[in-house]
Amino acid sequence: MAEQLHKRRTTEQVVDIVHKYQHKEIKAKEAAAYLGVGPGQSHERMSPQAL
Repeated sequence: MAEQLHKRRTTEQVVDIVHKYQHKEIKAKEAAAYLGVGPGQSHERMSPQAL
């Protein structure tokens, strides 16, 4: 079983990655790779409603 996101990255790292994605500095695939989640999970987690 994979580690939970909060155990793989610090809160600051996750916020930075999501911020870069929302400001179109990185693509969704890159953000998903950095976070270690699949494309479907990244969309769910990085939507404005989820934050």
